[in-house]
Amino acid sequence: MLHKVNITDDQLSGNAVLEYNGESKISVQSVYAAIKNDKKAKSLSDFARSGNDNIDVSNISNSDFNDRQKPLQLKFDFKAHNQVTKTGNELYVVMDWEKDFSSMEMEADRKNDYEFNQKYYLSTQTELTIPEGYKVDYLPTSFKKNTTAWSFEGAYVNKGKSIVYSKTIIINKPILKKADFAAWNVFIAEINKFYNDQVVLIK
Repeated sequence: MLHKVNITDDQLSGNAVLEYNGESKISVQSVYAAIKNDKKAKSLSDFARSGNDNIDVSNISNSDFNDRQKPLQLKFDFKAHNQVTKTGNELYVVMDWEKDFSSMEMEADRKNDYEFNQKYYLSTQTELTIPEGYKVDYLPTSFKKNTTAWSFEGAYVNKGKSIVYSKTIIINKPILKKADFAAWNVFIAEINKFYNDQVVLIK
């Protein structure tokens, strides 16, 4: 996933490209094929928004859902509301509004293993153009956690005129064993701590 983002009137706006390969592509194709034709456009919009009511999308285009050789791509423009907070001469910016897996903590009283829909390899890059007159005051600290079953890597880089945020999540095993719930929940708490940190720009 690739986002190009600007700040306009204290809102994030820009364009995005989602690309799917392998199991994720097959899963998206299967879901899309099952949707009635008169509901496909709305479903694509909901999918592009990831169900987030703070995101408005427009100008959606997609590659051929029936092409088995090429990656599946979805392109669109977007506006992300409530991701920028202005306080005096500072802007607090949330650059990851999707926060993948943030709500995936396992309940302590769950008796069975958890089965994911598939293995996951999620890669996101978001480039934010720094508004004229502002500079970077604070960037969240990079975070990396690797295990044989799952991993997360997130980082912010100041490029001078822009900030590049990158995130990679890998789930190698489609079944999360109950014996691993405690370690998994620690992992989710750690990535949520990373997610909840914000970029700060100052005039």
